Amino acid sequence: GEASQHALLAAISSSQEEIDNLKQQLFDQELKHKNIVNELQNALNHSNSTNAESSEKLTTASAEIELMTTTNTDLTKRINELEVSTAESAMKLAETTASLDNLNSFNSELSQRVSSLEEDKAGLEKSNASIVDELTVKNS
Repeated sequence: GEASQHALLAAISSSQEEIDNLKQQLFDQELKHKNIVNELQNALNHSNSTNAESSEKLTTASAEIELMTTTNTDLTKRINELEVSTAESAMKLAETTASLDNLNSFNSELSQRVSSLEEDKAGLEKSNASIVDELTVKNS
């Protein structure tokens, strides 16, 4: 009896020691597990924060691009309007230039006609003076 009692006590003691060791290992493993979970949670939080910032930047950039697109559309429309207006002005300028050329030509013709009439007038005045002289001589 006593020997088997000692053997049982030794076995129980050995089992208890093994249980204590296993409990310590389990505790250490749980601590490691908690640390890994915390690290993963921190990494996830950081990633989510970075994603939120990226998403915000993307939204801002998207709004800026939309505004630029609208501005570019407005500018293109204004350029087209100006091109049409410029073409119309060029046509009016061509018409005005042609009219001025016609007027200058007409003025030149009138100037020549005036010169010709002045020469005719000078000739007529000389002729009148001669006639008056002849009549004066005849009358005296």
